[in-house]
Amino acid sequence: MIMSFIDRKEELKFLEERYPQGKPQFIVIYGRRRVGKTELIKEFSKEKKAIYFLAEKGNIEVNFERFSQRIAEASNQEGISFKGWKEAFEYLKKQNKKWIIAIDEFPYLIQSDPTITSKFQTIADEIIRDSSIYLILCGSSISMMEDDVLAYKSPLYGRRTGQWQLNPLSFRYARLFFPKYDVEKQIEAYAVGGGIPLYLQEFDDKLSVMENIKTKILSKGCILYEEPKFVLNQEFNDAKVYFSIFEALANGKTTIKELSDGIGVDSRNLNKYLNALMRLHYVSKNYPLLYEKNKKKARYSIKDNFFDFWFRFVNPNFSDLEMGDLDKIEQKLSPLFNSFVGKKFEQVAEELLRELNKSNKLPFSFDRIANFWDNTKDGNVVEIDRIAVNTKEKKLLVVECKWESGVSAKKLLAETQEKVNFSPLFEKYEIHYAFFAKSFKNDLKEDSVLLFDLKGMEKSI
Repeated sequence: MIMSFIDRKEELKFLEERYPQGKPQFIVIYGRRRVGKTELIKEFSKEKKAIYFLAEKGNIEVNFERFSQRIAEASNQEGISFKGWKEAFEYLKKQNKKWIIAIDEFPYLIQSDPTITSKFQTIADEIIRDSSIYLILCGSSISMMEDDVLAYKSPLYGRRTGQWQLNPLSFRYARLFFPKYDVEKQIEAYAVGGGIPLYLQEFDDKLSVMENIKTKILSKGCILYEEPKFVLNQEFNDAKVYFSIFEALANGKTTIKELSDGIGVDSRNLNKYLNALMRLHYVSKNYPLLYEKNKKKARYSIKDNFFDFWFRFVNPNFSDLEMGDLDKIEQKLSPLFNSFVGKKFEQVAEELLRELNKSNKLPFSFDRIANFWDNTKDGNVVEIDRIAVNTKEKKLLVVECKWESGVSAKKLLAETQEKVNFSPLFEKYEIHYAFFAKSFKNDLKEDSVLLFDLKGMEKSI
């Protein structure tokens, strides 16, 4: 499904503001795989004099030869050659033109030649500084971009004129990939694809969400069929351990001890793997709001929607999928799908609350929002979908989300108040409520409770 360029307004503004005539730039763009870095660079480079070069794994000489060829093509000087990177940039400088030079997957060059950052330090200091060149170094390996390009120890430290870490799209913009869906179906599609453009553009909004799942994810040979395997093998040398972590998380193991016992990795060593996944934004470490300093309460979860879907529904059924038995998998998936979407509905609700908070459209302005859980005196666990807090004014917005139609707001309020009363922690706070659902019964008159159904959410979004 071919889509026009969607969103990235802030990112484009950032790049455009640094494009005045005659002023050199050294910009670093990085972010996880598939997040849309290349498309951003190409969109920015439209109708500008630009050379885009995608580095590949392998020999540095081969990469440099390909880079030289791109220069030759862009300057209409076929057959031109250079001794090295410095000479190539000296040639571009002598052209006295406003060049955008974008080198994508720069970490591949670092892997094949650890001295490349020192070479680009020389280029930055001796060539770009007195030129009109707009250099962009881009990479998907967040760890390498942060450690080898941005960090203090890097030869390139202090040379950049700007940097941007590209994050997944919010629901507000992800939904634009499905203009023919109503907001309910848009949320379902977002629950599966998350904010990753490559995953979203695979969906066809002329088909139902379940038909898209069957044809675009569950069918052998399609792009998304083995996507997490491919990404993890690209990102990590010991991909099996990371794969096992995702499997454990998908099976409900959320604490360090549960994960350690589940995959057989000592808890002291497990942290390095989890930290790597958190750095890439595939996994999140969560604390219940108001308990952030209590390390014992930490839970881990799969942050990326598509990885979460894949490890819950695709990976456990891979043998049947290999045999092409899609109907059998659909029968397993269908009864569980609403529950899965319901958890992602919480993300959409949080996003909307953050936007309303920015525009002061809530009963009070909050400074933090997160989910909440706590143990009661009788050993039960109380869970609340989200709580937003104004720490200074001692106010709480208690949030519950129901991926259901015709929800009784009156009943939901009573149930939520019962949860609140379980915890003495809430006694110090003024309590407000916000409920989200597909639709509500008209059975609650209290002004202190905010109700958001899909129609209202769509208007606010």
